[in-house]
Amino acid sequence: MCLRRKRKEIELMENLTTNDKSLAKKLLNGKICDLKDMEVRSVLICFQKIADYFLEKSGQDMQSRPQLLEILETEGVEVHSLPFEDTNLGGALLVNVEVAGAKSNKVIMINKNFEPKDEEDKRKRCTLAKMFGHYIIRQIVAEEKEKISVYSYKSEAGYDPERGRDAANLFAACLLISVGNFEETYSTIVTSDNETMRTSQEEKVCQVLAAEFAIIPTKIKEWLGTFKKLWEQERGHTK
Repeated sequence: MCLRRKRKEIELMENLTTNDKSLAKKLLNGKICDLKDMEVRSVLICFQKIADYFLEKSGQDMQSRPQLLEILETEGVEVHSLPFEDTNLGGALLVNVEVAGAKSNKVIMINKNFEPKDEEDKRKRCTLAKMFGHYIIRQIVAEEKEKISVYSYKSEAGYDPERGRDAANLFAACLLISVGNFEETYSTIVTSDNETMRTSQEEKVCQVLAAEFAIIPTKIKEWLGTFKKLWEQERGHTK
């Protein structure tokens, strides 16, 4: 099994083109607005390919709600939940950095003091996926092998956003929902050319996906803002 998985990982790396890696590195070191629309689409395809690989590797159905802890365990990534003094600090990724009590050299730390409490699990899912995205993009795509320390804040007010935030967010969307599920739900629900009606339909898309995949609706809305521009260009709705 280990040899088969190793072969599949090698195949995954071989299937990532030079252009895939170049665009992912560009996004890692910048923002999504730095990329052209076709470059964003290429990055999405690349990230979805990687996300699907890790879902399959952990033995999961790619159409179901991902079990993130199973994926992280398969990859030897430990998750520690701690009460951070800074309640705005959502989580952290530490690779090749000594962490007290950790057996692995790959650790994701989650703020135990998430607020509001009724969204605790949904927030943690998003943070876990995002931190895993930072790890995958830096280790596999950008091939960074040195120490990695990433600190992610729930609000960027008064903080410098972490390097690669947009890249990790896109990967999280691919892992938690998948571009295909996003696009299918969007195209099924959003059918009106009336601007007011379309806004209402887009809100419904966020609600449907939030319920199905246990994700904060505001996060889905953020991702949708990126995706719908690409889809509407193909459907001829861009104004």
